[in-house]
Amino acid sequence: MFKLRCVVLLLAVTLVETNLMSCPCHAKDESVGCAGEVKGLRVQIDAEVKLEEDIGQPFGSVFEAVDGNGRVIVGACLSDSYTMFGPAAERNRLHCFVIDNKSTPCAEVLPKPFPEIPASRLVVLAGRLFAVPRMRLSPQAVELKGAEWKVSSAAVELACENFGGAQEVDGQELLFSKQGVVYGDRVVFKPEKGFEAKYFYYYSEGVLIAFRYGDTDSGVKSLVRAYKWRPTQDAVVLEDAFASAELGIDYPLTFGTVGGRIVFALNSEPEVWALDGTFRRIFRGDARESWQAYCAMPFYDKLIIGQYPSGSLYETDGVSVVPFQTPLPMLTDWPREAQSIAVYRGELYAGLWPWGWVYRLRGSKWELAFRVVPQVPIRDEIAPYSKACERAGLINNHWGQRVNSLVVHDNSLFASSMNKGGDPRGSAFVDSVSAYGSVTRYTLPGSLGTKLTPGVPYALRIVVSERLAILTVDGAVS
Repeated sequence: MFKLRCVVLLLAVTLVETNLMSCPCHAKDESVGCAGEVKGLRVQIDAEVKLEEDIGQPFGSVFEAVDGNGRVIVGACLSDSYTMFGPAAERNRLHCFVIDNKSTPCAEVLPKPFPEIPASRLVVLAGRLFAVPRMRLSPQAVELKGAEWKVSSAAVELACENFGGAQEVDGQELLFSKQGVVYGDRVVFKPEKGFEAKYFYYYSEGVLIAFRYGDTDSGVKSLVRAYKWRPTQDAVVLEDAFASAELGIDYPLTFGTVGGRIVFALNSEPEVWALDGTFRRIFRGDARESWQAYCAMPFYDKLIIGQYPSGSLYETDGVSVVPFQTPLPMLTDWPREAQSIAVYRGELYAGLWPWGWVYRLRGSKWELAFRVVPQVPIRDEIAPYSKACERAGLINNHWGQRVNSLVVHDNSLFASSMNKGGDPRGSAFVDSVSAYGSVTRYTLPGSLGTKLTPGVPYALRIVVSERLAILTVDGAVS
């Protein structure tokens, strides 16, 4: 599914006879996971796997298998993704899957994390799922416990402010916030005074990207800098960047990594840049037209990028940018926005504004999986409630439905929703306002996962049939 960034010490496939029946979907012991039903002749896959040193990189795939038609039917991978709000995936969680055409998905709408706010954003960190308020309209982030949201730690709230983020690196949290970059209890990057709220950060391939947003009033230009940093090192020195570039008055909406290159896209200018020793521009669209990238994720040997206003996906190898090989369906003549992407059960999913579509790529065809706010009927207009927005003096797409998060957690795909800016103005004329900010849990049998620690060898055993039956992680290989 992704470029291999782990060591496969052994991979063996055998046929086995088993009579396991009705395995529970959520095993109590995380070292063993079950899904689906098993009986009769089955395939057993044994692999010994060790992840590389964790320096923020996407780890890639362990294996995948295809049927006689070349369709992927079983595999195991570690995912990575980024949205305009920060890192989205749990990089060191192994996802094992079997894809079949018979399973019926279950889409369950969970209680709203923030009942008074038409927005929420999801973050998976250290095996826990958090919902974070948008626009600081709620005092605290919350964590999913069963089917309820509970108040979370202040550290997660601090890290997940607008355009902040958090990711686990080598067993500790790496937090991005207005205070800078914090790893565990150490500050590893501190922004210059007066620009604390003007920084965007990204960490991958042992490189910390610090992007300082420019200021129109003072004429200070945007500046992106790259620092070599590993978890064992102390703080970086502001002046010690090995690469830097001035980029007018602009800021990045999304980051990603492909082929060892770090890639980011700008907000105002239709440009994509890559770091390969130095920063260089690898794509420039028509300056007279909008071209904004809202999400990015490694997929096979490319980085997939979700775009506005066509709502299309693009792909890049870090050298050039071209349209994705399987275009999303043109659902409307109005502008669209591909806000979020994820791999779940071995298949690609994309969340699109303004009608809250979540699409699933099945083979070579996109199919609608679900909508995050299905209560609002789709009409031939730029966004839901557009005419009412105009009458109220709001931008006409203010109540468009964003799928601002797609994350995999506990063997399910979770999607969060929001209106365009998380701003509750105009809610009086929105008859389904209670659905905005909701979270949908989407589950298919055949998806299992477990967390792997980089540098530790693991023995994996996966027994598969039409559905994934059982995954066993024995621990360290002696």
